[in-house]
Amino acid sequence: MNYINVLEITSSEVKLLTGYFFENNIYVLNACESSEAHLECSKVVDEEKLIKVINELVKNNSEKLNIPIEEIYLGLNPRHLVVFKATDSDFNNNTNGRVSINSAANLTTKVARQGKQKYPDLDLISVSTDYYLINGCKYDFFPTDYEKSADSIYCEATCEMTDKDYINTFKNLLSKCQVRLVGTFSLLTCATRFIQSCDVNLKNYLYLDLNKCESSVAAVYHGQIINSSVFSFGTNDVIKALMDKYNISFERASDLLYTFGLQNNPGFDYQTEEGLTLQEINDTISETYKYLFSSISSFLSVTNQKNECGQLIVISGPESSIINLDSLISHFFKTKLLTFNPRNFGARNPRYTNLLSMIFYQAKIYVSKGDRPIDLTITRTGDIATEFGKKFIDEKL
Repeated sequence: MNYINVLEITSSEVKLLTGYFFENNIYVLNACESSEAHLECSKVVDEEKLIKVINELVKNNSEKLNIPIEEIYLGLNPRHLVVFKATDSDFNNNTNGRVSINSAANLTTKVARQGKQKYPDLDLISVSTDYYLINGCKYDFFPTDYEKSADSIYCEATCEMTDKDYINTFKNLLSKCQVRLVGTFSLLTCATRFIQSCDVNLKNYLYLDLNKCESSVAAVYHGQIINSSVFSFGTNDVIKALMDKYNISFERASDLLYTFGLQNNPGFDYQTEEGLTLQEINDTISETYKYLFSSISSFLSVTNQKNECGQLIVISGPESSIINLDSLISHFFKTKLLTFNPRNFGARNPRYTNLLSMIFYQAKIYVSKGDRPIDLTITRTGDIATEFGKKFIDEKL
């Protein structure tokens, strides 16, 4: 097995996690973070400081684990994400007649080419395969241990694209660090695919990733993201509201938010040192969150299948654990709510959910190009495999 290094750069900190995926479990070897550098409204402002922090985190994990960290995967959360479906097929060219990971890599490369042809002004974040068809059998993940011969392989995939300048900014940033960028992932896609693997019956819902400076939302229909957005609202806005209303410091406002959260008054007389009741703190926090809820409602109103997606909300992220925040969200939207905190060994804090999702995505869905270069000049495509796939879909799905 190989260890995987995943990096997340947010508007409040930089996080790095080293771990591996084994027997359907995620094992975390080490995770570290730094708030000395961060993005500003999803943009790189202080490149020099970010490079320094990334190098320090890489060095920290490398020294603690006594292993070289040379390659890294980066999670992206663009404000403008374009998602579209694509299908393709390959005849099998292996001399032994068996499909291989290189066959799957050929397919994802061809699907990526479709994306670039369809949206020439955008750049590709990643390609995630939804399923494969091999010898008439459907596989959610590529069967790396497949031992049978097959004439062809067919797949349906999801392409995620965004602004070229956005992606190039991060590629340029990582090119100046002491580590090599080998792949980029959409954080929302990683999380929603991980959720689906945990509960295959969870098809339609609204996913919320709650952070200090930003909140991301994705409408998921039949397991696929059909709309997404990023809002410039996080718990720092709630802290600022507490500071302004009660004339207290940032540190004290943070303490009130994370200690008391959204609690009602207890059955006895209690006030903070500022003379505040828990209900007063609750009311201020609740009122501030209405801005985010209003934005989410507007997002949902223009989303296709809004009725299906709005029947369930799944929340996650470092700020999802505020006391009774889940109840506030559920009450406001009048819907059921689940909290996604994936099972793993080594990092149960919800602040690492995105990084854990990236580990899962890299191990189970992402198809690298294998040990040899992919030569698309020998790839033959035709109507046989494509029609076979369509026929299978019509008859079986």
